[in-house]
Amino acid sequence: MRGALSLGAVLLALALRAAGQDAVDPAQGLLDSAAQWEAQHRPDLARLALQKLLLSKPGDPEASRRLGLLEIHSGNIAEAQQILAAVQARNPQSAAAQELAVTLRLETRDRLKLATVRRLVETGRQAEAAQAMRELLPDGPPPGPYGEEYRRVVGDRGPAPTS
Repeated sequence: MRGALSLGAVLLALALRAAGQDAVDPAQGLLDSAAQWEAQHRPDLARLALQKLLLSKPGDPEASRRLGLLEIHSGNIAEAQQILAAVQARNPQSAAAQELAVTLRLETRDRLKLATVRRLVETGRQAEAAQAMRELLPDGPPPGPYGEEYRRVVGDRGPAPTS
């Protein structure tokens, strides 16, 4: 009887350990859910998933970054500015703060300048486009998609910044 209990305890411990390894991190689950809702063009549900994550982990940098970008792309500029201010207050030099600041600027007050750069590229005026892009982003490529666009236009093939 004693051996059966020991074997049962060992099997239970192994099962619990295996279950713990297979369990999904709730924060990652919410980030994945938000990504799925965004892919399905449901920013309202993506926003809810990110807000839920931020309730459980206030100031989470990835959730804050993604919520800020979602608000920018949804046209909720005042909300995006509040999120940016909070991210900058926590860590002003973070990749999330840089990406949000650049995205907010390029999709609001500098959107016409960015459109000009893109038009120069389309018309084959690469040297002018590269110069205009350097003027638009004088600190070089930022984190995120605008950094990738910068590198394509300017021809900078250096390492991509980490997020």
